[in-house]
Amino acid sequence: MRTQQVSILAFVILLFSACKDDASEIGGGLFPENEIIDAEEYIATHEKGDIRTSNVKSDAIEFSTIKSFIIGEFDDPFFGKTTADFLSQVSLGQRGTADTTTIKINDNYELDSTRLLIKYPNNSWIGDTLTKHRIKVFELDQPLDPFRNYSSDFDPTGMYDPLNPIGEKVFQTKTMRGDNYSKSDSIWSQANYIDTISIEISDELGDRIFTADSAIITDPYAFKQFFKGIYFTSEKEDHSSDIGSLIQLNYRGISQELVLYYKRINYDETTNEIVDTSFLTRKFPINIEDVKVNRYAHDYTNSEIVFGDTNTDKLYVQPMAGSACKYNIEPTFIEYWEDKLPEKDNEGNIIITDTVYSIAGSTLSFYIDTALTDYRDYSVPQSIEIFAKDDNGDFVTPFFENEYGQTVQAYSAGTLNYDITEDGVVYPSKYTFTLTNGFFEEFINPQIPSNIDRANYNELYIVPANSSSTFNRVIIHSAAIEAYPNDETVKPVSKSVKYVKFF
Repeated sequence: MRTQQVSILAFVILLFSACKDDASEIGGGLFPENEIIDAEEYIATHEKGDIRTSNVKSDAIEFSTIKSFIIGEFDDPFFGKTTADFLSQVSLGQRGTADTTTIKINDNYELDSTRLLIKYPNNSWIGDTLTKHRIKVFELDQPLDPFRNYSSDFDPTGMYDPLNPIGEKVFQTKTMRGDNYSKSDSIWSQANYIDTISIEISDELGDRIFTADSAIITDPYAFKQFFKGIYFTSEKEDHSSDIGSLIQLNYRGISQELVLYYKRINYDETTNEIVDTSFLTRKFPINIEDVKVNRYAHDYTNSEIVFGDTNTDKLYVQPMAGSACKYNIEPTFIEYWEDKLPEKDNEGNIIITDTVYSIAGSTLSFYIDTALTDYRDYSVPQSIEIFAKDDNGDFVTPFFENEYGQTVQAYSAGTLNYDITEDGVVYPSKYTFTLTNGFFEEFINPQIPSNIDRANYNELYIVPANSSSTFNRVIIHSAAIEAYPNDETVKPVSKSVKYVKFF
C-alpha cells in the first residue's frame, strides 16, 4: 500500500537546516565499536520549498457507525456556514416490563401525548447559545437500508413530506429567554446535568403507534417497517443575523427517544367509578440497533479560507467533511535523504563508508494560530490525524511493514502540546506527530518489497480525529508563513529529524 510512504516524506522535510547538538551515542549499537571513530548528533529542520501546504475540501464521510449526532446551523466567522441534520430509525426498546407492556386502546388505556426528547450535557455545543433555532421533525415514508453505508452528503428528498412536520419547536441551546425555561449557570454546571428539549409530536402518529397491533408493537423488524423513522432538522429562526450554534447529541451515553405518555384508568367493578389512575410511559429509543445518517453542508462564500493556494499563510482544519489541510513532500527532500541514508548489503547489514547517518527519531509539528482560532472561546480538536489517499481516492491511515515483518502505523496521532500560560491557565500551541521507528528509512529508500508501492505517495491530509462526531476546528500556520522571531508559536509546519553522524 502506497499510503505508508507518505508519512515518511512528511517527517523528512525537516532535515534541511541542520543544527549540531552534543555528541551522542544514539544509534551507535548498529555498528561494530571498532568501526566508529566519532559520533555526533544533529537535528535537521525543514526549509521552505521542501514542503507545500494548502487548504482543500474534504470528501463526504461514509458512515459505517455514528457515535453521536450533530445538529444546528452555525455561521463561523472564519470557516463560513455549517448546517447539520440527521435521519434515524427508532427502536422498540425494552419489552415485557410493566411500563413497556403491549399498548392497546382497550383495557382502559388512554394516550395523553407523544414527545421526542432530545438531551445533551453542558458544553456540548459551539457558537452562540442564545440564538433561537427552529427544530422540525418529519416522519420518513421510506425505510433506511441497514445494508447501506450512507454518506454525509446524502440527500433525503422524496423520503418525507416537507410540508407536514410531525413536530416543531423553537429553542435556544443554553438559555430560553422567557417561556419559563431560563436556567442559571449554576444549574448547567452541576455534575452530570442533562438538559432536555421536549418536542410535542402529532397526535396522529401517537395514536397510530398506540393502537398498533401487538404483532407490530412487539417485533423490532415489523415496527421499523411500520414506523420508518424520523428526519430531524434545526436552523436559525427567521434567518437571524446571530451566528447560531451546533449541538452534539450522544445517543450512546444519553438517551434520545420518542416517548408515549399514557394512563390506565382503574374502575370499581361494582359502581364503575374511577378508583385511581396509573400514569405510564413507553419509550422508543434511538440506539445502536438503528440505521442513522448525519448530514453536513458547508458554505465557504463568506469564509476566510483560500482553497488550493500553496502560498496562503493559514490552514483551516475542520471536521464534519469540511476543510482539510493538504501537504506535499517535494522531490528535493527525498533526494537529499537518499544520499544520506546508509547502503545495505543483501542481508540487510549496513555497508560502512567514511560517513554513515543513522536516524534516531523524527517529528512533525503544526503550530496553532491562537489568535484566529480563539481557543479561549472555541475548543480545538484534542488530536488530529494524517491520512493518505488510496487508489480509489479514499482516506487511509499510512501503514508500512517493518523489519520484523509486522504491519504497523507510520506515525502516532497528532497530540496537543499545552505550553502557553495565561492567567494561570495553560493553553495549547501546536500538534506534534512522532514517526514510527523504521518508517523514515523505508519511506525514503524502501528495502522491504511490500513498502515499495507506498513510496509513490507524496501527499498527506490533516483532519481532526473523530471527524464525524465533533465540531471542534482549528486554524494552523502553513508551510509558507514567515516565522516571527519574537514569538515561538508563529512557525511554519515544522519537520524535525534527529540523526547521528558516524565517522
